Amino acid sequence: MLLGALYVKPTLFDSPEIVSLGEADFGDTLQKVSFSIMSNLYTMGHSSFSSGAVESYIQGRPQLNKFYNEMVDLEDGSSRKQGEYYFEKLSETGDPSTFLPSFNTMKKMTLLRNLDKHGVNINPFYDWDATKTSIVEAQQNWLEKTDLRDIANEIADSIQSIMDGATSNATTRGLQAGEGLEELLESLKETPDFGSPSPIELMDSVTRGNRLGKYYLFSAPTGGGTYGYFV
Repeated sequence: MLLGALYVKPTLFDSPEIVSLGEADFGDTLQKVSFSIMSNLYTMGHSSFSSGAVESYIQGRPQLNKFYNEMVDLEDGSSRKQGEYYFEKLSETGDPSTFLPSFNTMKKMTLLRNLDKHGVNINPFYDWDATKTSIVEAQQNWLEKTDLRDIANEIADSIQSIMDGATSNATTRGLQAGEGLEELLESLKETPDFGSPSPIELMDSVTRGNRLGKYYLFSAPTGGGTYGYFV
Protein backbone atom coordinates (compact mmCIF):
# COMPACT_ATOMS: atom_id res chain seq x y z
CA MET A 1 0.00 0.00 0.00
CA LEU A 2 2.82 2.40 0.83
CA LEU A 3 4.68 1.65 -2.40
CA GLY A 4 1.45 1.98 -4.38
CA ALA A 5 0.80 5.39 -2.84
CA LEU A 6 4.31 6.50 -3.80
CA TYR A 7 3.89 5.19 -7.34
CA VAL A 8 0.70 7.12 -8.08
CA LYS A 9 1.85 10.24 -6.20
CA PRO A 10 5.67 10.60 -6.38
CA THR A 11 5.61 13.93 -4.49
CA LEU A 12 5.06 11.84 -1.36
CA PHE A 13 8.82 11.28 -1.53
CA ASP A 14 9.07 14.81 -0.13
CA SER A 15 7.23 13.72 3.03
CA PRO A 16 9.32 13.86 6.23
CA GLU A 17 8.49 10.22 6.91
CA ILE A 18 10.53 9.12 3.89
CA VAL A 19 13.77 10.08 5.62
CA SER A 20 13.29 7.33 8.21
CA LEU A 21 12.58 4.59 5.66
CA GLY A 22 15.36 2.09 5.00
CA GLU A 23 15.90 -1.42 3.68
CA ALA A 24 14.97 -2.94 7.04
CA ASP A 25 11.42 -1.59 6.60
CA PHE A 26 10.73 -3.76 3.55
CA GLY A 27 9.96 -7.42 3.86
CA ASP A 28 11.39 -8.77 0.61
CA THR A 29 13.84 -7.95 -2.17
CA LEU A 30 11.17 -6.95 -4.69
CA GLN A 31 9.82 -4.29 -2.32
CA LYS A 32 13.32 -2.97 -1.62
CA VAL A 33 14.18 -2.80 -5.33
CA SER A 34 10.88 -1.12 -6.22
CA PHE A 35 11.33 1.54 -3.53
CA SER A 36 14.91 2.19 -4.65
CA ILE A 37 13.91 2.55 -8.32
CA MET A 38 11.11 5.00 -7.57
CA SER A 39 13.22 7.00 -5.13
CA ASN A 40 16.02 7.36 -7.68
CA LEU A 41 13.64 8.26 -10.50
CA TYR A 42 12.08 11.00 -8.36
CA THR A 43 15.51 12.30 -7.43
CA MET A 44 16.37 12.42 -11.13
CA GLY A 45 13.38 14.69 -11.72
CA HIS A 46 10.55 12.33 -12.69
CA SER A 47 7.31 13.87 -11.45
CA SER A 48 5.34 10.80 -12.51
CA PHE A 49 6.15 7.12 -12.94
CA SER A 50 5.38 4.76 -15.80
CA SER A 51 6.49 1.32 -16.97
CA GLY A 52 8.52 3.04 -19.69
CA ALA A 53 10.39 5.20 -17.17
CA VAL A 54 11.10 2.22 -14.95
CA GLU A 55 12.35 0.02 -17.79
CA SER A 56 14.50 2.83 -19.16
CA TYR A 57 16.08 3.26 -15.72
CA ILE A 58 17.05 -0.42 -15.34
CA GLN A 59 18.51 -0.84 -18.83
CA GLY A 60 21.97 0.34 -17.84
CA ARG A 61 21.97 -1.75 -14.67
CA PRO A 62 22.51 -5.44 -15.59
CA GLN A 63 21.83 -6.99 -12.18
CA LEU A 64 18.74 -4.88 -11.64
CA ASN A 65 17.57 -5.60 -15.18
CA LYS A 66 17.99 -9.35 -14.65
CA PHE A 67 16.02 -9.23 -11.42
CA TYR A 68 13.25 -7.09 -12.94
CA ASN A 69 12.86 -9.41 -15.95
CA GLU A 70 12.86 -12.66 -13.98
CA MET A 71 9.77 -14.67 -14.95
CA VAL A 72 7.22 -15.66 -12.32
CA ASP A 73 4.16 -17.91 -12.55
CA LEU A 74 0.81 -16.29 -11.78
CA GLU A 75 -2.30 -17.83 -10.27
CA ASP A 76 -4.06 -17.94 -13.64
CA GLY A 77 -1.30 -20.14 -15.04
CA SER A 78 0.40 -17.45 -17.08
CA SER A 79 3.94 -16.09 -16.66
CA ARG A 80 5.05 -12.47 -16.40
CA LYS A 81 8.19 -10.48 -15.72
CA GLN A 82 8.04 -9.99 -11.96
CA GLY A 83 9.07 -6.33 -12.05
CA GLU A 84 6.63 -5.47 -14.80
CA TYR A 85 3.81 -7.27 -13.03
CA TYR A 86 4.60 -5.71 -9.64
CA PHE A 87 4.70 -2.11 -10.88
CA GLU A 88 1.50 -2.72 -12.81
CA LYS A 89 -0.19 -3.76 -9.57
CA LEU A 90 1.18 -0.69 -7.80
CA SER A 91 -0.35 1.56 -10.44
CA GLU A 92 -3.71 -0.20 -10.13
CA THR A 93 -4.00 -0.31 -6.35
CA GLY A 94 -2.05 2.81 -5.35
CA ASP A 95 -3.96 5.25 -3.13
CA PRO A 96 -2.19 8.35 -1.70
CA SER A 97 -4.56 8.44 1.28
CA THR A 98 -3.08 5.17 2.55
CA PHE A 99 0.47 6.52 2.76
CA LEU A 100 0.55 7.57 6.44
CA PRO A 101 -1.42 4.58 7.80
CA SER A 102 0.82 2.25 5.76
CA PHE A 103 3.94 4.01 6.97
CA ASN A 104 2.89 3.63 10.63
CA THR A 105 2.05 -0.05 10.16
CA MET A 106 5.35 -0.64 8.36
CA LYS A 107 7.34 0.89 11.23
CA LYS A 108 5.51 -1.30 13.73
CA MET A 109 6.30 -4.39 11.67
CA THR A 110 9.94 -3.31 11.45
CA LEU A 111 10.09 -3.10 15.25
CA LEU A 112 8.61 -6.60 15.61
CA ARG A 113 10.95 -8.09 12.97
CA ASN A 114 14.01 -6.56 14.60
CA LEU A 115 13.00 -7.82 18.05
CA ASP A 116 12.37 -11.28 16.64
CA LYS A 117 15.71 -11.18 14.81
CA HIS A 118 17.51 -10.45 18.07
CA GLY A 119 15.89 -13.33 19.93
CA VAL A 120 12.96 -11.60 21.65
CA ASN A 121 9.85 -13.79 21.71
CA ILE A 122 7.07 -11.61 20.32
CA ASN A 123 4.56 -14.42 19.71
CA PRO A 124 2.35 -13.36 22.64
CA PHE A 125 1.87 -10.07 20.79
CA TYR A 126 2.22 -11.02 17.13
CA ASP A 127 2.60 -14.60 15.92
CA TRP A 128 3.88 -14.62 12.34
CA ASP A 129 2.74 -18.22 11.84
CA ALA A 130 -0.78 -17.85 13.23
CA THR A 131 -3.44 -19.31 10.94
CA LYS A 132 -6.53 -19.21 13.14
CA THR A 133 -8.75 -16.41 11.84
CA SER A 134 -9.69 -15.05 15.27
CA ILE A 135 -6.02 -14.81 16.32
CA VAL A 136 -4.95 -13.17 13.06
CA GLU A 137 -7.76 -10.61 13.31
CA ALA A 138 -6.99 -9.84 16.97
CA GLN A 139 -3.30 -9.37 16.21
CA GLN A 140 -3.98 -7.13 13.26
CA ASN A 141 -6.46 -5.08 15.25
CA TRP A 142 -3.89 -4.62 18.04
CA LEU A 143 -1.20 -3.66 15.53
CA GLU A 144 -3.35 -1.06 13.79
CA LYS A 145 -4.80 0.57 16.91
CA THR A 146 -1.73 0.60 19.17
CA ASP A 147 0.80 3.41 18.89
CA LEU A 148 4.37 2.40 17.99
CA ARG A 149 5.77 3.65 21.31
CA ASP A 150 3.05 1.82 23.23
CA ILE A 151 3.90 -1.41 21.41
CA ALA A 152 7.54 -1.02 22.39
CA ASN A 153 6.56 -0.29 26.00
CA GLU A 154 4.22 -3.29 26.22
CA ILE A 155 6.92 -5.66 25.02
CA ALA A 156 9.54 -4.03 27.28
CA ASP A 157 7.20 -4.36 30.29
CA SER A 158 6.67 -8.03 29.45
CA ILE A 159 10.44 -8.65 29.37
CA GLN A 160 10.90 -6.76 32.65
CA SER A 161 8.16 -8.84 34.26
CA ILE A 162 9.99 -12.03 33.29
CA MET A 163 13.25 -10.66 34.69
CA ASP A 164 11.54 -9.63 37.94
CA GLY A 165 10.07 -13.10 38.29
CA ALA A 166 13.47 -14.72 37.80
CA THR A 167 15.08 -12.61 40.52
CA SER A 168 12.24 -12.41 43.05
CA ASN A 169 13.37 -15.62 44.78
CA ALA A 170 16.97 -14.53 45.13
CA THR A 171 18.19 -14.56 48.74
CA THR A 172 19.18 -11.12 49.96
CA ARG A 173 20.66 -9.97 53.24
CA GLY A 174 20.77 -6.37 54.35
CA LEU A 175 22.98 -4.86 57.00
CA GLN A 176 22.58 -1.49 58.66
CA ALA A 177 25.75 0.60 58.51
CA GLY A 178 27.32 0.70 61.97
CA GLU A 179 25.39 -2.32 63.22
CA GLY A 180 27.22 -3.84 66.22
CA LEU A 181 29.62 -0.90 66.50
CA GLU A 182 28.76 -0.08 70.13
CA GLU A 183 29.31 -3.70 71.17
CA LEU A 184 32.65 -3.73 69.38
CA LEU A 185 33.82 -0.55 71.15
CA GLU A 186 32.79 -1.89 74.54
CA SER A 187 34.60 -5.16 73.93
CA LEU A 188 37.77 -3.28 72.96
CA LYS A 189 37.58 -1.27 76.18
CA GLU A 190 37.51 -4.50 78.16
CA THR A 191 39.99 -6.39 75.99
CA PRO A 192 41.92 -3.95 73.73
CA ASP A 193 43.36 -5.18 70.48
CA PHE A 194 47.12 -5.71 71.09
CA GLY A 195 49.84 -6.75 68.68
CA SER A 196 53.36 -8.11 69.05
CA PRO A 197 55.94 -6.00 70.93
CA SER A 198 57.47 -3.10 68.97
CA PRO A 199 61.20 -2.21 68.82
CA ILE A 200 60.55 0.61 71.28
CA GLU A 201 58.95 -0.62 74.48
CA LEU A 202 57.65 2.84 75.36
CA MET A 203 55.62 2.92 72.16
CA ASP A 204 53.72 -0.23 73.08
CA SER A 205 51.70 1.70 75.64
CA VAL A 206 50.72 4.18 72.93
CA THR A 207 50.22 1.94 69.92
CA ARG A 208 49.34 -1.29 71.76
CA GLY A 209 52.13 -3.11 69.96
CA ASN A 210 52.49 -4.05 66.33
CA ARG A 211 48.92 -4.56 65.17
CA LEU A 212 48.12 -6.04 61.76
CA GLY A 213 47.35 -3.57 59.00
CA LYS A 214 49.14 -0.66 60.69
CA TYR A 215 52.13 1.38 59.46
CA TYR A 216 54.56 2.65 62.12
CA LEU A 217 56.85 5.62 61.51
CA PHE A 218 59.62 6.61 63.94
CA SER A 219 61.48 9.92 63.84
CA ALA A 220 64.85 10.60 65.50
CA PRO A 221 66.26 14.03 66.49
CA THR A 222 67.52 16.36 63.75
CA GLY A 223 70.08 14.55 61.63
CA GLY A 224 69.09 11.18 63.02
CA GLY A 225 66.70 10.29 60.21
CA THR A 226 63.43 8.36 60.28
CA TYR A 227 62.38 4.81 59.69
CA GLY A 228 59.12 3.00 59.46
CA TYR A 229 57.62 -0.42 58.89
CA PHE A 230 54.29 -1.95 57.93
CA VAL A 231 52.73 -4.79 59.92
